[in-house]
Amino acid sequence: MSEDSLSARNLHLAKPLSEVVRRDIGTVKLSSHVFVGLVAIFDFVCLSIGLVFSGQATLWANFPPSAAALSWSCVSSIVIVLLFNQNNLYNIEVFNNLPRSVLRLTVSWLLVTVAAFAVLRLFGRPASHGLVQVIIFYITGLAALAAGRFVLLSLFRVGVRSKFIGQDVVIAGEDTLVQRLAEHFETQGCGVHVRATFTDLEQPVASGTRLARRAVDALAAHLASRSIDSVIIALPGYDSEHIQHIVSRLHAYPVNIRSLPGCGDFTAPRRWLAPAGELPGLPLAMIASKPLTDGEALIKSVHDRLIAALALILFGPVMLCCVLGIKLSDPGPVLFRQQRIGYRDRVFEVYKFRSMYLHSCGHEKLTERDDPRIFAFGRIMRKLSLDELPQIFNVLRGDMSLVGPRPHMPQARAGGHLYFNVVDNYAARHRVKPGITGWAQVNGWRGPTETAAHIRNRVSHDMHYIENWSLLLDYKILIKTALIGFFGKNAF
Repeated sequence: MSEDSLSARNLHLAKPLSEVVRRDIGTVKLSSHVFVGLVAIFDFVCLSIGLVFSGQATLWANFPPSAAALSWSCVSSIVIVLLFNQNNLYNIEVFNNLPRSVLRLTVSWLLVTVAAFAVLRLFGRPASHGLVQVIIFYITGLAALAAGRFVLLSLFRVGVRSKFIGQDVVIAGEDTLVQRLAEHFETQGCGVHVRATFTDLEQPVASGTRLARRAVDALAAHLASRSIDSVIIALPGYDSEHIQHIVSRLHAYPVNIRSLPGCGDFTAPRRWLAPAGELPGLPLAMIASKPLTDGEALIKSVHDRLIAALALILFGPVMLCCVLGIKLSDPGPVLFRQQRIGYRDRVFEVYKFRSMYLHSCGHEKLTERDDPRIFAFGRIMRKLSLDELPQIFNVLRGDMSLVGPRPHMPQARAGGHLYFNVVDNYAARHRVKPGITGWAQVNGWRGPTETAAHIRNRVSHDMHYIENWSLLLDYKILIKTALIGFFGKNAF
């Protein structure tokens, strides 16, 4: 690994993004689909409590609710919630339309009431008494559910207006379509927030409807500086070549990319409802999706920080020994900081233990075997990969993950060519946070990239990891790193 600093000719490329965005802290918000998922949980809790009290008045009167009764209420509540889900009561478009939601609730609750009446008869209740109980059950239950929907919908709309609930989108394309689409989402009120629009107005484009190159560059810069959930491409007709050009420019950013099909018809099919995770109100063609959903990204982030905190405690004594060894070997700073390209194509500082003599740090020469610039203790640290341990602090800061593609320098080359020019989809590896270790590293692709084949194989392994991510895969990589990664033949 190199300990070179950024060359002056590359600073102008990295500096704007690092000044505009220091860290990716994102925006704390709930998607509309997550909110209606919480509505389902709310229904389950309320139904469970309500069924316990209903049973107290009918099935097990004069007896305190037993464990069996509570279990019966919970199981019944699960069945009711599944029935509600089958009737699309937890779909965002249905939930956001109170009359439509109440109508479906009325039909669904009628089915539940009929089932409750059948249960009463099964337990031997008189038909007349059971009918009275069931009518009361139906009216009070429906009234409670309708009131709950009204309250929850009011909270939802307040959350949408305050931008706490919803999905942030950017629309790019032909001016008229972009404006119509933005107005459509604004009128719909389902939580789709249009944060920016990019059109070809005032752009010298011979083909008329195509985005100019400058507009695509501006779109990429916007995604680099802000947390956006989806990009919608609104171009009349279907220009696959140009859309592919846009997608290739957005490879580095973890966003969903959708396209408006046809020629701008905003009328959704009569029975169409947005699937979970998709933008509500309008069927859009899928072009590309985030490598990790918001929930998966949150799980991975929390997991990384917890494990990093434990690793800091575990390796704390080893790190103190490294500090002492460095100080005894060569006076000067203990840590070496190096700029690398990370998440969303942003430049950040990665931390390492200094392993070279101070007067040799910052040279433009890549590290090689038996490098005379490395002092003896530094050679031991590099062989055992102990010089990477300070990157635990990068994980705690949120710049890196424990597992992910290794971050590279902006000027890194393979066979004399920049990585970006060697691998077409190189930027796609920046859709997730870089890692201390990764799938490429535990499969032998670490160390110098002397040929173009080296970086192609490394990126291929990185893409395999991104496309097949799971916590189980992370654990597999961490275990392989502990067993073989620290002693790889390319660690020097």
